[in-house]
Amino acid sequence: MKLLFFILCLLYASVQDVPKEIILWEAGQKLSWADFKGRPVVDSRAVAVTSSGIGYKLITRKESDDRKYDVVVFAYFSTRDSWYKSRYVNNAILAHEQLHFDITALYAQKLIHEISELNFEGDVGEGLETLYHHVTKEMDSVQKIYDKQTEASVNESAQVIWRQKINDQLTAYLKLNEVRK
Repeated sequence: MKLLFFILCLLYASVQDVPKEIILWEAGQKLSWADFKGRPVVDSRAVAVTSSGIGYKLITRKESDDRKYDVVVFAYFSTRDSWYKSRYVNNAILAHEQLHFDITALYAQKLIHEISELNFEGDVGEGLETLYHHVTKEMDSVQKIYDKQTEASVNESAQVIWRQKINDQLTAYLKLNEVRK
């Protein structure tokens, strides 16, 4: 049985009551240090931490005798769980943290694309959850590689390469998913 999926990315009407400590990713919107409201972990070697993730909402509706499913997928930034040590940060570190959020957005777009390619059989919610865990596991791995290769923003040339790579991939997925709407 083929299910129809309408993929709606960052549709605010469907993601009702977004808590004020959550920022939803939008193309072109940049984080500022004022968005990092968490308490710094004093004994951490990190000078800044971005807490971001992917969320989704499955909406089931009935049309005639068929069930239809809408899936809302979004990337978010938690202001409450993101922090920085003010005396150590600069614009380069903020750009590094922004790219962590952009990587999250890239994988949200990848999830949207993969959902649109699937023909779910059986429990749609279970299938979505499995796909979600697969994509977020891959995202977490890429986030760690990004930190390692850029030395958490210290390696400027690696930072430039990663910024271009993520921007190119994100732009491609945004265009691909826009065509599918």
